[in-house]
Amino acid sequence: HRTVHGDGNVSYSTGAIDTKGKIQFGGARKTTRICVSATLPGHQHNGDGLWPGIWLLPLGMVDSEVDILEMVNADGVQHMSYHWYPGDHQVSHTYPLPADWNTSMHEYAVELSAEHVSYAVDGDIVFNVSRKDRDARTNVSARIRAGAAYYLLLNTAVDDGTRWPKAASLNTTIMPAELQIDSVRVSSHKRMEPAHSVTASRPHILFLLADDLGFAGVGFNSPQGEPLTPHIDALARDGATLRRHYTY
Repeated sequence: HRTVHGDGNVSYSTGAIDTKGKIQFGGARKTTRICVSATLPGHQHNGDGLWPGIWLLPLGMVDSEVDILEMVNADGVQHMSYHWYPGDHQVSHTYPLPADWNTSMHEYAVELSAEHVSYAVDGDIVFNVSRKDRDARTNVSARIRAGAAYYLLLNTAVDDGTRWPKAASLNTTIMPAELQIDSVRVSSHKRMEPAHSVTASRPHILFLLADDLGFAGVGFNSPQGEPLTPHIDALARDGATLRRHYTY
């Protein structure tokens, strides 16, 4: 617990659970999806000092961090970040949370591989970091560990403004505050590898057109990881996906 400023100096205990030493996720040559269904603490703009987090740290040397969700002061904004070290490099994105983030369960997900880190909310991909994005920001790409094995952390911190929330004071009227977790789902599969090397003087183009295919009918659109379509997922990951094209 930390001593924070509410009505005078009040000591609050904060909760956290993690899977370190119990369950790990990811690893080289695998694509892993981690989906957390949660209701977040606080009320819209009435949660000064609250700082819930759903995030990942790698096993062994701590040289990267994947923040699936952070929210500060109940502002209704999801912060997604991928950090790597040395040098504290990061790429981040903010996304407006569903209006009922504090009363209903929503799914916050990330997909990890050695080539990309993708974030999704309720099945919709909202942010993607490619290996090229990471390498363009640092000359230490050998230290990038998106293909590492991670463990999961779920916590709610409270703060009086000395750290990131930067609230004038902790709003004690909302205590106790809860980060409610309904489920954590994880799926993994090995990345598709070519059977043999192909050399050609011109590019090979494979165009896939599906009639009346539901959005979550393929794995790369479904944070739940079902159905399992690893070959199509690999083609989509390494190619171009057309989402807004229509014919008449």
